[in-house]
Amino acid sequence: MIAGHIDCLEQAGAEFPKAILAALQTLAKLDFNTLEDGVIATEHAEMKFTLFQAMSDVAANKKPETHIKNIDIHYLVSGEEALGYQPFSPELKVTERFVDADNIFYENHPDCQSMTRLAPGGFAIYFPWDVHMPLCATGVPGKVRKVVVKVPVSSL
Repeated sequence: MIAGHIDCLEQAGAEFPKAILAALQTLAKLDFNTLEDGVIATEHAEMKFTLFQAMSDVAANKKPETHIKNIDIHYLVSGEEALGYQPFSPELKVTERFVDADNIFYENHPDCQSMTRLAPGGFAIYFPWDVHMPLCATGVPGKVRKVVVKVPVSSL
């Protein structure tokens, strides 16, 4: 798991694999005021950029998840969001598995999660071994607008 802010991309860029850096550079260039929610067309055909609005909720109501084929980049456009994180453990109980959507959900134990708080421009990167729980409220649940980028593991 890696967290950062898009304003520090120039300084931190050397730390990222090329595919992840390319996705972050694309996010930095986009004008979200002119984009409608949905899949965003970019020059990265192998990646999927999805812009959407959602409501955050208390962590106890959220579902931790992992992916096998993709790395997730969560980028906050507006609002406030906390994302839970915990390392993968084989002891985690799977509650749902959607192979075609590359989503595996787990039983929620919010007390085991470290929380990362994002403000607009903040991003969090989750690898397949990172159990993450997006859209957690930082206090009172609220509306957020964000992009989730799916970066295929095979592109690294």
